[in-house]
Amino acid sequence: MICEKCGFDYTGEKCPVCEANYEVTVEKASKSPLGLIGMIMGLASFLYIGWPLAAAGLILSIFGKKKCPTDGLATAGLISSIISLAWNILSMVSAAVMTFVLIIIYVAFYALVFGAMAVSGGY
Repeated sequence: MICEKCGFDYTGEKCPVCEANYEVTVEKASKSPLGLIGMIMGLASFLYIGWPLAAAGLILSIFGKKKCPTDGLATAGLISSIISLAWNILSMVSAAVMTFVLIIIYVAFYALVFGAMAVSGGY
């Protein structure tokens, strides 16, 4: 480090020539609790409520990331919430498709059975 007072190149906190003392300030990265809460909600949405928890985790993680862009917890919350939200949407769509298919099979089966009974006169 070069002393601002005398120009001497030194190592340490104090200049050995002019005895100038310079405090080294290190800025500590601030962490947002929103990122942590978003990550917890994103991970919990895999096990519990599902898409509402994932959506809330995604929103909180976005706000946490805006507040502190270098926060790794907010990034983890974003990733887990997005994956959980996509998984939940895929599950809901597949459940709706399977329900529709089962209704079609149910209607076709009963139409076939009752149609055959009506033709044969057994109904």
